[in-house]
This record gives sequence, C-alpha cells and structure tokens, in this order.
Amino acid sequence: ALGLPAGASAARDRRLARERGLPADLPARLGAALRADRRRAGAGLRGGLLLQPDESARAIAAYKAAFRPSPHFPQPHAILTVGVICAETDAEAEGLARAAQLTALRRLNGVRGGFASVAEARAYQFSAEEQEQLRRFAPIVGGPERVRAQLVALVERIGADELMLATNVGDDAVRRRSYELLAETFALAGQPAAA
Repeated sequence: ALGLPAGASAARDRRLARERGLPADLPARLGAALRADRRRAGAGLRGGLLLQPDESARAIAAYKAAFRPSPHFPQPHAILTVGVICAETDAEAEGLARAAQLTALRRLNGVRGGFASVAEARAYQFSAEEQEQLRRFAPIVGGPERVRAQLVALVERIGADELMLATNVGDDAVRRRSYELLAETFALAGQPAAA
C-alpha cells in the first residue's frame, strides 16, 4: 500500500479521507484532490476524483452532500473517470486487458519498456499477490454490449453524472477503435463534446 508521508499535511489528508469514508492509506496526492473537491463542492463547481468504484461512490456522495449551488452550476455534477478496454469481442478485449495488466505490473515494479504483447501476457502466470496488486487498476473490459451494460450499472451504483473514459493499451489504432466502439455503443458519434 502507498503510505502517506509524515507531517501535518499527511494528518490532514488522513482526516479528509476518513471524513469521506475512504481508505486511510491513499497516496498523499489524493489528499490534495480531496481538498480541491471540497472547495469545488463549496463553490458550486463540478467535482471529480480518480478512485476505485467503491471509493468513488463515497466520494461522490460526500461531494453532493457538501455541494452549494453557484451561478454556473445550480446542481452538483460528479465526473467519474473509468478505465475501459472495448474491442470487437469479449475475448479480444480480455487479451488486451491482460497485456495492460502485465505492463502495469512491470511499471509498478520499476521495469521500464513498452507495452506487453497479448501473447506475452497470456503466457504470463500472475500470482495471487500480483492479481491483488493489479485489482485497483482493473478496467471495465469486453465487447461493446458487455462494456455498455457494465458502465450503465456502474453509473447507477456510483451516482456519477458524467463519465470520462480512458483506454490504456499500447497500440494507437486499437485504442482509437476502443473509443469508436464506445461512441457507437452509446450513440455518440458525431456529437460535439460537452463543455
């Protein structure tokens, strides 16, 4: 687990995390995000944090509870960032996700280099400890319909008002296709981005 540094700032970060019902071992940079989120809520601005789904549900509920209307945002608006790997089939997406997991594991262990290949990742046997270490980075994975169902269920469970999706794969064409499939699945093709 990532520990918080000693000092007054760390104590304040742990207090803010506790107030939000979040794990006490969040990294120090999250403390700054929590303080900024509280300021956004109090100023009637949009709020968003990059957390795991269970952590996000508590953070969004706290943001909405602390929200004070402003001229620009009369209602709270929580943005949830989600890792997604969408491919033509569930099997293809799962292979890409496995490669992304192996790449993440290497980076967590200080190994530099490019993205792992799908073949390389399928041959790798993740230990139980490695799987637990990677759990917090697990994206939503699948073909278009599976991903759509998971995202819709996640939004309903978490209470987010908007999603920001990120696809972390090594091939630019594959990443682009993931975004195209998502846009098609949610009928977003050709629509301007929200301001």
